[in-house]
Amino acid sequence: WRNGARVLERTLAALGLDLEGAVMRDGSGLSHENRVTAEQVAQLLVTMRGHRHGARFINSLAQPGEDGTLRRYKGTALLGRLRGKTGTISGARALAGYVDRPDATTLAFALLVNGSVSHAFLLEVAEVLAEAGLDAGS
Repeated sequence: WRNGARVLERTLAALGLDLEGAVMRDGSGLSHENRVTAEQVAQLLVTMRGHRHGARFINSLAQPGEDGTLRRYKGTALLGRLRGKTGTISGARALAGYVDRPDATTLAFALLVNGSVSHAFLLEVAEVLAEAGLDAGS
């Protein structure tokens, strides 16, 4: 596990990500001792969008209604507009990825929530992000 965490830390640092405050206890992301911020996850998504393997990375993410962690959301307004990854461990849920907005921009987002919240709620928040007007400084 320590080796996996070190490889992950080196890889993220090589991508130029700010890992200040992050704690990586294993390479799987399944330990309750792992700690990253939503900003760090979003920073990774933005970085990967411009990476030479970015298209492969983005295409590996689930889409609503297709095989993967978002398959149960086939009736959502985000069909064909969202690529993401859900996450669940006891006491925490997450949804992170990319959403295509009506103005032809793509928003990278990360929702990390401690406590009792459903993935359906996270998807509703993603729908709001997809449609809400964002100021340039947001």
